[in-house]
Amino acid sequence: MNTLITKSRRVAMLAILSLIASMFLAMQATQPAKAVGATTLTFSSTNAADYSGVNALVGETTIDWAPWTTVSGLNAALLGVGSNNWLGRAGWGTHNFVVQDDGSGANNALWIHKAQAGVITSGMLVQNAPELSLVSPSNNVVTAKVLSQGASTSVRVRMTDSSNANSIFATATTSGTAAAWSNLTFTFSGANEPVRGTSYSKMWFEFDYAGAFSGTGHQDWGFGDGNWTNATSQVYLLDDVSFTSIIGCTVAATPTLASMNSDDSAGVSLVAFEGATSGIEKAPPGGSQGNSNAIRITKPAGAQPWAGVTILNSGCVTFGGSRITANVYAPAAGIPIRIALEGDSPQYNSDATTFKAGWQQLAWSVSGIAGFRGKVSIFPDFMNDASGKVFYFDDIAFNGATSPLWGNNLMNISQPTMNEADQGKYVHVRLQKTFIGSSYDASWWDGIREYRDADTRAYVKYLGARSTFSLTYKVTDANGAPMTNTPVELIVNANYSCSKATFTYGSTEIGRDDCGGKGETRLPKKNTDGNGEVTFVLTNTNAKGEAMPSSLSSPPTVGVANEIGSNIQPYVADKQGFDMLLVHFVEPTGGATLSGAASAEMNVNTKTPVTFKLKDAKGAAIAGVDVKFVSDGVGSVGRTATTDADGNVSTFVNNSSDASGTQIVSATYVGTGGFPASASTVIQWTSTKPAVTAVGAKGMVTVTIKNGAGKNARISVAGSATVSRKLSSNSSVVKLRSSAGSKVVTVTIDGVATKLVVQVPK
Repeated sequence: MNTLITKSRRVAMLAILSLIASMFLAMQATQPAKAVGATTLTFSSTNAADYSGVNALVGETTIDWAPWTTVSGLNAALLGVGSNNWLGRAGWGTHNFVVQDDGSGANNALWIHKAQAGVITSGMLVQNAPELSLVSPSNNVVTAKVLSQGASTSVRVRMTDSSNANSIFATATTSGTAAAWSNLTFTFSGANEPVRGTSYSKMWFEFDYAGAFSGTGHQDWGFGDGNWTNATSQVYLLDDVSFTSIIGCTVAATPTLASMNSDDSAGVSLVAFEGATSGIEKAPPGGSQGNSNAIRITKPAGAQPWAGVTILNSGCVTFGGSRITANVYAPAAGIPIRIALEGDSPQYNSDATTFKAGWQQLAWSVSGIAGFRGKVSIFPDFMNDASGKVFYFDDIAFNGATSPLWGNNLMNISQPTMNEADQGKYVHVRLQKTFIGSSYDASWWDGIREYRDADTRAYVKYLGARSTFSLTYKVTDANGAPMTNTPVELIVNANYSCSKATFTYGSTEIGRDDCGGKGETRLPKKNTDGNGEVTFVLTNTNAKGEAMPSSLSSPPTVGVANEIGSNIQPYVADKQGFDMLLVHFVEPTGGATLSGAASAEMNVNTKTPVTFKLKDAKGAAIAGVDVKFVSDGVGSVGRTATTDADGNVSTFVNNSSDASGTQIVSATYVGTGGFPASASTVIQWTSTKPAVTAVGAKGMVTVTIKNGAGKNARISVAGSATVSRKLSSNSSVVKLRSSAGSKVVTVTIDGVATKLVVQVPK
């Protein structure tokens, strides 16, 4: 896959490794962790080295401290600290700290003593992580458990950068009950909202905080005039300090490619909302180059129409650029996908629509966005009722990164070599894209990729057994220009494909491939039109098809022995890139159905509309939808008509040449499920033109004229006199004497002459 190796991405990769480590530490509930992501300080460790970052407020350098034995007025239950538990001291006049049992007999907590002579604003540094920012605009909350010796104690959390030049604050108050645990929430907002790009690497807790200064303090403490006061000597317990940190950074529009693979450093973290579900799973076949994983998003029944998933939430990267791209696996065409970028208000939304079922590459325009956008959310099938649709998103690219190709030319599969100067400089024959819209891209399959040039593609398509379908190809030259009036040959059931599908093409019957190199059928060449296009219409004649697949954009799973398929290839030139069709015929189940007359007899004087009825899976009529028609054989048909209130739809056929023969009229409807419902009517055409036949007998020629009633006919046999007749019926018989031998019989009706050769025996 395409990978952007930049300094920022290497840093991000290290951050992901740190995140994994921090999550492990948090689950094990050991010691304070300095890691990116959600972190909880549990103070479980009794190793002094684990608390090297716990210290007094910056500026306090005096280390005089009263012996423990002289501290008075403390809650005896909180003083049970033996010498083996003593981990450090923070300085006289501020705080002393140890880690001890929190009174439960099962958990430790940080035990803090604020001396009576302490500075009222003095505080305890409980986390110092120079490489991190412990709060950010998107994660601006700290929670903690606090037990105070007194009731309704004010507790302030101070966040500073490494130099203490930038500070923000949040305050909370313990419960009105002394010596009781309180769950406190500290929210940094308003004037104390974290500034994007500032790394708040230090976290201080200030107990019994008072903001008023009186008296004169020590200048070398860094506070100017301080508050040297008779503060109340108090004891506090601190536990379960929780926050979410990010890597300290300067905000940048870093090129980002979220691949969901092991080398992904984008920082994807999925948060589903409004009933959606999500995960990172193995991707369906045919996706991004070499990728194995993708984001799965499901909107199960009961989820909100606006359900979705937040995939990225960064304080360091602003996402966007001129556009966002992704390889998307969707259940059908026409599904709206919204991407929302949040950060600076207002929220920016961009929409794209799927154009096929299966894998495709979508792009969202995000040009011209002002401000920071660090949060990215995806809303699949936006504002449509949830029905269990499943989507996959892979290789999501921001800020100029590139989503790789999907489906074909996979990097982990060797590709045919080509002369670089000649690459693509030859004829191309491409199948109509609307036809292959829900197909599975099999271009990389064994047995195809090894023997084709890099411009040949292969698609697996599922159609209903016994359906009629048209294949339209566009032919372009080495420069991409349409090639008009160019002969195109269609190869059906290509040699060695072992294809079991059978067809009719007009009056031509197409049998199976014999697997031995001599079973394919090459249809007569047809010339391209003025747009370089040519169309072939085929009708499948297999009595029974395969079982319906679970997905119309996945490879077949029935096994070779049960496949009713065909390998169909166009041919123009020996050097060409083309679209190969691997079509499978199945028995439709559980969807819409079309029905109509199996057969009809017509001529130009008796032709009538051909009518079909469309019903849904429950047998109810489907009204007001378009049905398409295709004709195979003699005559033509209207292309599209709309069903009426009863689900009926009719089309008109035409036989402008007034020729006898067979015409198959097929109706097709593609509903939301993506699989077409189809039905066919076989029309036997009889001509209204006069038709002449002649046979020889001893000393006589008998001429039969059909469809000639009321017309004048002149009949002659070589070597005999010409006779004229007024034909009285549509089956007139005229007998003329003739000598033996090969004779030319000429019949002229209304100026049109027909000549036949007959043998007159001796």
